Amino acid sequence: MSQTTVALETAPPSIRRLVVGRLMLVAGLLATIGFGLVFPFPWEGRLSGELFDLAHAPVFCMALIGLIGFLDPPAAGLPDRLPVILKMTFWRVAALTALLMSVGLVGEYLQKFSGRSPSWSDVAANSAGLLAGLFWVASRAVHGIARHLLAGMVALLLVSVSLNSVANVRECIRQTQSFPLLASFERPRELGAWVARRASFTQSTAWSSDGQSSLLVQLKPGQVSGVAMVWLPRDWSNLKTLRMELHNPDDQPLTVFIKLFDYQHTQNGYDHHDRFHVEVTVAAGETHAVAIDLNDVRSAPADRDMDMQQIWAIEIFAWNLSTAHSFHVDDLRLLE
Repeated sequence: MSQTTVALETAPPSIRRLVVGRLMLVAGLLATIGFGLVFPFPWEGRLSGELFDLAHAPVFCMALIGLIGFLDPPAAGLPDRLPVILKMTFWRVAALTALLMSVGLVGEYLQKFSGRSPSWSDVAANSAGLLAGLFWVASRAVHGIARHLLAGMVALLLVSVSLNSVANVRECIRQTQSFPLLASFERPRELGAWVARRASFTQSTAWSSDGQSSLLVQLKPGQVSGVAMVWLPRDWSNLKTLRMELHNPDDQPLTVFIKLFDYQHTQNGYDHHDRFHVEVTVAAGETHAVAIDLNDVRSAPADRDMDMQQIWAIEIFAWNLSTAHSFHVDDLRLLE
């Protein structure tokens, strides 16, 4: 079979079946990518999120190469003996690239309706993957050093766009290995397990109770302002105490609340009586060692026991602040 485009209307039945089969592969690939972008996968946690992020660029790179290969195998680097059903010109390659880009954009938009989190960084990773795919296709049309340079660009793009996610995956593994230490704040990427509400936070060497660094939280005035550790090892069932050090660098005392809850609490509408919380006052310029008995946490919900195998978050927040305040937290760990 030559590399010329198959004329479907004059082709024998075997060739028609080939064309239909290839077009079904194209449709199936597009549907699979769209499904993967939108489906609310049951896997939860920072690690699974980072692995999904890591997949964006290579998936879109291989998707573009795959689409082109289904239609014009030699253009994607496949053997010349495979039949071509649609010759890939510059504009056809551009159209397939635009199609995949549109699938990615629509998929990211629809994520907010399926409980997932759309992200411009994912769109950027998709774009980098498509560019890598274009470099690969371009390398198949040249020879010698030009082919090697273009193939090198493919590898460079895919590696460079993956470095941040790879580092975050490594941090997730280190966090698991460090358990029952929850946070030491010695590594900047530990901060990826935290989120803020009417506050900001940063790694700080101005004070620490263990090691060189702590988490400095800067609270803004408002009804509720604070931070939460939301990506953490969930199973605390064999542990007895939660400990942390709080330091108040300001010249006024600060009262904060420490809140703990499990997954069931998120399903119960975050009811005030369905969680554990304790009030802590830290004097101006002083440090306060907090120790929370996990038996008190277990029995805190009014109508049930907290599921100590599904601890969902640790929140540290202030209530009804009229002025800005700050505090440090360090050496957040569980004890047996």
